[in-house]
Amino acid sequence: MFRSILTAWILLCLTAAPSMAEQVVVPVGSQGSDADTPALPRRGTLKPEVREQLGAPKERRSAVGDPPISSWVYDGFTVYFEYDHVIHSVVDHKPRNTASRPGASKGTDGP
Repeated sequence: MFRSILTAWILLCLTAAPSMAEQVVVPVGSQGSDADTPALPRRGTLKPEVREQLGAPKERRSAVGDPPISSWVYDGFTVYFEYDHVIHSVVDHKPRNTASRPGASKGTDGP
């Protein structure tokens, strides 16, 4: 009897331990500094307004799908359109400097 109670108690402790860990969540939008983030177009802005605000894009990607989704690529971010309206503005990912980590080789992201 004592052995079964002890076994049950050990199993309970082992399964409960992971649920007691603290989880830290950092929203994607707050992971970079504000100084690195350009003034991005807001949802609903029209293409002519974006062009007036930011100038000509570095690259225009053709529309795909239904509804048609196109994008304009600028230095540091991309603006996505549905028809002629902005639906998202996304800052480009900037990888961390991996050269300072032990065992990291230049130009690789993986192990």
